[in-house]
Amino acid sequence: MKIEVDTGETKGIERKFDKLGRIVIPIEFRNALGLKEKDSIEIFLLQDGIFIKKV
Repeated sequence: MKIEVDTGETKGIERKFDKLGRIVIPIEFRNALGLKEKDSIEIFLLQDGIFIKKV
């Protein structure tokens, strides 16, 4: 399943880091990507943010 995202029109969901540096990925995002508990993801550092990809 390929999901098209127009980031120019998309509003993000704000999350805060906890004291261990963790954030919660919203359930809407996990469902859209088909992410389940214990799935692996890749995290890429970009010039202006991060990119998370399902492995």
